[in-house]
Amino acid sequence: MSNSQKRAVYLTFGLFLLAQILALLGSVLIENLLILIGLSVIVINIYRSVIEPKNPRIHWLIACLSVLLWAVCETLWTLNSHILVRTQSEYEYLNVSYLLPMIAVFFAVGVFLFAKFSDTEEKSIVLLDIVSVFLLVGTLSYIFLDSIDMLKALDGIENIVALFAIVINFSVLFIVLSEIFTSNLLYIRVSGFYLILFGILFTMINLYVSYNKIMIDGYKFNYTSIYMIPFILLMIGSFYIKTENKRVTTADMGLATGSKWLPMIAVLPLFLQSDFGSILWLAALFFLVANALISYYIKSAMASKKILEHEKILHQEMEKLMHERTNESMLSILRLQDIAERD
Repeated sequence: MSNSQKRAVYLTFGLFLLAQILALLGSVLIENLLILIGLSVIVINIYRSVIEPKNPRIHWLIACLSVLLWAVCETLWTLNSHILVRTQSEYEYLNVSYLLPMIAVFFAVGVFLFAKFSDTEEKSIVLLDIVSVFLLVGTLSYIFLDSIDMLKALDGIENIVALFAIVINFSVLFIVLSEIFTSNLLYIRVSGFYLILFGILFTMINLYVSYNKIMIDGYKFNYTSIYMIPFILLMIGSFYIKTENKRVTTADMGLATGSKWLPMIAVLPLFLQSDFGSILWLAALFFLVANALISYYIKSAMASKKILEHEKILHQEMEKLMHERTNESMLSILRLQDIAERD
């Protein structure tokens, strides 16, 4: 990173720490102003890092847009709640606007996954791992939503928005986990890893806040400055785009074993459920086991095919080498015969 980029990281992290202190002291307005300054710095630096007329990175531009939209949402909320001092019922509709940056993050990581999937040659194996991740996230989201009173979740704009936020963020979680567990097949660089890490942290915070908004009446999340952490990570990732952007695999992240046993890991959330005899539980278990067996069979077949192709190449190289050596030997014999005839 350049000196200006390092200063941007130090500045935004310092603003985050100061905002946290002000949140503890109850100075909400100044805290929000510091957050907005930090988000502005992040947006400007990400845009400078990713904009390239010849090779535009669409997923990074969408990610940058998500930070900008979040900053706009925070600005409108601060304006209505602390400057115009309106009652919450008058600006409650602004809760809907917070879905826009979440949707932008969904499209950012989605475009990134599609681009990497298009470039890989192991599409069948990647799809199998993605199916395993889908079953894992699907089971987790079912358990998550099963604990929510849907009648209460559909009562009021804030609860409905929170419910939609849960659905969107579980979708984001599915995409980023798919990218992590298939990173040994998808060509993911350091910048892409930071984008994935941003997606995970952003999703986790949103799920926590949305769940509590539905479950707890009058719940208020008083530490909105915590959202700066995933945005700062996103900015750091953008700095690697034009520098030494090395490849990252599951082995680098310590997830090689997790990827190998991913179909079995997907079974674990089922055991959090007490109703082991339900049709839904049995159907989910059937699909998970079937996916594990199919995945094992296809991966084994692909591995065998690679071994055979490698042996075939080695055999062809050996034949070529033997042919060259035979030609050299015949030329040597002919030269010796020619010398003998002259003598």
